[in-house]
Amino acid sequence: FPPRHPPRRRSTAYYAKAGAARRARFAAERDGGYAPAEIDRIAEEAGQRAFEQTVNALDAEAAELEAYEARQDALRRTAEERNAEALAAAAAVKAEEAEEVALVGECADANSPLIRPGSIVCT
Repeated sequence: FPPRHPPRRRSTAYYAKAGAARRARFAAERDGGYAPAEIDRIAEEAGQRAFEQTVNALDAEAAELEAYEARQDALRRTAEERNAEALAAAAAVKAEEAEEVALVGECADANSPLIRPGSIVCT
């Protein structure tokens, strides 16, 4: 999910906390030898650690995404500048070709301006 949705980020961290606490509680009960208060403390510590790690990971992911988007914007601007230069050069070549075609059209079927008024003398 995109890191731009704080409610989802928060719920992800709470789910991680609950899952880690549940696993730690189960492991402590399975191992035995712990008082109920001790089991609760172990579960709470594991849950808090998981919550903090998840929040830190999500913050790092958001920062990484922001840096990635900044790099992509810079690359996009550079590409647009290159494309603009290439398009301008292509337009200049096309205009030059169109001018040559127009001159050839004016010369066609005219050996002299007297034969076709308005035409040019082709050499």
